[in-house]
Amino acid sequence: MKRDYKIYKKSGYTYVHYDGFPKGIKIEKNKNLYDYEWGWMTVTHDGKYYEFHDDNHSLFFNLLWDGSVFEANNRYGVIDKDGNEVLPPVFDQIEKLGESVFGRLGNSYWEFKEFGSSTLRGKYGNSGFFVENGKKGWRNDSVVVIPAEYDDIKHASNSNFYMVLQNRQWFYINEKGDRVLTNVREIEGAENTIPFPFHTGENDVLVLQEYVGHEDENDNNVVLLHDVWQRLDRISGKEICKVFINPNDELPLTDKDLELFNNNFSYEYAAYQVKSQEPMGIIDCLKKLQAMGLHSNTWHYIVKVWKCPEENPEAEELRFLRYQIEENGQIGKLHFCLAHDRSLHSGETKMFVVTHYNERCWPASWEFDWWDNRNELSLDNIKKELTKLRRIINKSVLPPFKQEVWEDQLHGCIYSMEYSKKRTWNETLKVLDYFKSRGAQIVNGIRSEAEKIDFTLRSKNLFSRAKCSFHLRKLKWLLDNGADVNAHYGNYAGLDYLAGNYKHFGDDNFCERDKVYIDDMRSKITDLLIEHGAKTLQQLREEESSNEDYKVELMRMS
Repeated sequence: MKRDYKIYKKSGYTYVHYDGFPKGIKIEKNKNLYDYEWGWMTVTHDGKYYEFHDDNHSLFFNLLWDGSVFEANNRYGVIDKDGNEVLPPVFDQIEKLGESVFGRLGNSYWEFKEFGSSTLRGKYGNSGFFVENGKKGWRNDSVVVIPAEYDDIKHASNSNFYMVLQNRQWFYINEKGDRVLTNVREIEGAENTIPFPFHTGENDVLVLQEYVGHEDENDNNVVLLHDVWQRLDRISGKEICKVFINPNDELPLTDKDLELFNNNFSYEYAAYQVKSQEPMGIIDCLKKLQAMGLHSNTWHYIVKVWKCPEENPEAEELRFLRYQIEENGQIGKLHFCLAHDRSLHSGETKMFVVTHYNERCWPASWEFDWWDNRNELSLDNIKKELTKLRRIINKSVLPPFKQEVWEDQLHGCIYSMEYSKKRTWNETLKVLDYFKSRGAQIVNGIRSEAEKIDFTLRSKNLFSRAKCSFHLRKLKWLLDNGADVNAHYGNYAGLDYLAGNYKHFGDDNFCERDKVYIDDMRSKITDLLIEHGAKTLQQLREEESSNEDYKVELMRMS
């Protein structure tokens, strides 16, 4: 086996050179270095862990798996079948588990597997899994909650249940050792070798999390997850589409609205269901959903709300829902529908939400390398790169989304274009106009451009008159070419970055001449935005809040 490191001694010290540390690691005089064909490790004279390098996981695992544990001076090591030392007797514990070998030095441990090893330093202690006699258990604050009876064990954060492996089968148990989640219904396509995962697609089968809010000893599908009592079950993708699509809904969704949900480039799904009997039921439902982890990542949102017949949501509720999703990482358009359900009683609200991530309809394995140089490439070279890009999109992107991805990439080039010393403004202008001529949709970008200007103006490290001039010109170009001056997401619109009481970052670092220039530039940009109708997010929402007709709010959400 070819090694990626070299070991040599000099002046009484040992040095190790390898790819991760090309300058070498100097081993102290009181450290012992063990060099094996699988890698090297160093420990202090008292056996405490110092450094470990495992270069060939498969080879080392096989040596451990086929070897025998031996003891010397209350420490443990491993020898192979020929009696050669595979691991020195410096470990506090070595155990063969179901399909791995566990080694511990103090509170640092390794779990060696055939195709890799996991390392956790200084964590093996009072809380977490522990190993005894080749089995795993779990303890919290030194108290054993799950005895060491399992080949593997995992614990979902802030939950009362554990996923355990025994006799090559995975299942869930609670801290009493009783099995839970045994009544989850089987759906064709669900993976049965291990319990269903959370928040991820399972061959067109999703985990459905339903808010319950209290323990239910008569239903073992009710568990504590994220500190919230909820019922877990399976639901298929086909069932989800039937839930969302009903032409008789007051605000219906269509197959086109669910295109991204149904294609092969979506992943990290989650499905939630919740019910409320409170006034402003949508707000109450959303708060319960947030407690269940609704906004755990940036997502596409598909939302359905039911009210009982003859009752409709308040406009304020719908605005709250839209604002909360916008401020918590919404990607793309919110897909929302409103319906009435005769099974609901007066004052009741039901909400169903599916979130998913989507790689913009292209495989996650490729990206556009030329983007790194887009601020420096000449127009001729950009034309060549766009020809290549079009060819890649035609080959790799799903047919319904080819044009959308193409336009998105062109807009991304405009959106992220920065100042470069290697290209004059006139040359940049030709590039911007070329992107537009090829189909770039100039809709967003004002907020991003205002944010860049704001950072440039208030940080001494980023301040540059050339950059300020560039972004002012680019801002004018975006406005002249149809960009929405009030497009926003999160808590800020473009004007928010330039309005209000302004203080320089590190005033003492700016000379008076620069301060005058910065304030003048800020005024120019603010005036430019206001001339085009820009408003702060607060002003926009104050205007919206005057509406009390839920139908007007539905139009905004659609």
